[in-house]
Amino acid sequence: ADVPVLFTCFGQKERQGETVILRHLFQAKVLVDFLDNPLKPLPEDKPTRHVRAAELTASIASVEADSDVRLCSAVVWWAKGSALGGEELQQAAEVKGPQLLKELTQSFAARGAYKGWTESLSSG
Repeated sequence: ADVPVLFTCFGQKERQGETVILRHLFQAKVLVDFLDNPLKPLPEDKPTRHVRAAELTASIASVEADSDVRLCSAVVWWAKGSALGGEELQQAAEVKGPQLLKELTQSFAARGAYKGWTESLSSG
């Protein structure tokens, strides 16, 4: 039976990935479209527990700077089932999905997304 699933994402980058993979490839049936998470922190919030501030090295920050607040998923949406039939869903999961992830990873790397991490690791 189809069970509603809550999806969350931290920001725009993750939202785009969920759109490509879940909505396009797997043709998820959307119950509730992207909404701001009512539990995400407000700008004036000052969390005191379960938070570790992480400082990125300059080389990483120059390539992968991200202003999204990552204390809580900023966006939520719900889906229930897929518009695909059984064989199509199996093909998406076993063939098309892994191929798409490979292509996205290669595209991500080709744009220099790992450059900051690579430089940081090689310099110690």
